[in-house]
Amino acid sequence: MRNKELTLGLVLLSSLLLVTFIGPYLPFIDTEFEEGRMRFYEGTGKFSKAPHPPSSEDWLGTDRDGRDLLSLMVLGAKDTLLFMISCTFIKHLLAVPLGLLASKGKGFVYFILSTWNSVLSGIPLIFMAVILFNLPLFNYSGERFLLIVFTVAMLEVGKVGMVFQQQAHSLSNKPYIDAAITIGSRPTSIMFGHYLPVLGPQIFIHFIMDLGRMALLIGQLGVFKVFIDYAIFIGGTPPLVNTSYNWGSLLGDTKNDILNATWIPLFPALAITYVIFTFNILGEGLRKRWVKA
Repeated sequence: MRNKELTLGLVLLSSLLLVTFIGPYLPFIDTEFEEGRMRFYEGTGKFSKAPHPPSSEDWLGTDRDGRDLLSLMVLGAKDTLLFMISCTFIKHLLAVPLGLLASKGKGFVYFILSTWNSVLSGIPLIFMAVILFNLPLFNYSGERFLLIVFTVAMLEVGKVGMVFQQQAHSLSNKPYIDAAITIGSRPTSIMFGHYLPVLGPQIFIHFIMDLGRMALLIGQLGVFKVFIDYAIFIGGTPPLVNTSYNWGSLLGDTKNDILNATWIPLFPALAITYVIFTFNILGEGLRKRWVKA
């Protein structure tokens, strides 16, 4: 039977990548972000103050600084994907080896991993992120982006590691694992020769679907006005200014925009929804192809 989920997921992902890497070079994309808070319309002889609604000049409208929203979203796609992929990669880079080392369900590594999971998994990630990322350590760090990426990854290493620990534990009693131990195979040989070939598809599927969760986190952080990257202006007002074009940053004034300029939060929210749907449907398609019922 044809795998419709996988086909649709690949089409959606291809479209996303085209917008991300080719979009900035399209002639109608403003890469300079020219501000136009006040505009004069010769036909009516009237002035208009930003944000300007969608029109033939600005297809998706503008933000409150008069910048073209379509251009902001196209150029912000790369920042959005960079954050998602970085968090997910670091998280799995740490969680997978820990999960495999704790496969027996006992020992020091298992104790650390299970405690890590128990302590942090009961608190929603967005709550911990809002609290931590408003601390001075994060607000005034010159490497705020890297610090946030690493922190998000570390907050979920225990949770993700336990997922793979349980999967690895179910393989530990398989005859071929016992046979490998009996003949004296080294732990690294068993890991790379027996565990990873079986768990590899599950790891990749989990990675793909976790990208969707990170896209949701970007949107949630934006609504709470917690931005991923700042520039510090000593004595300025405000002293911290968002410098990232990721889609979550466009949701920072949703409370006011939803009533007065609906298009500003609407289109970034739709873009984030698109990304979440893309990676979820792609993950389901891969699961259907690789994992037997």
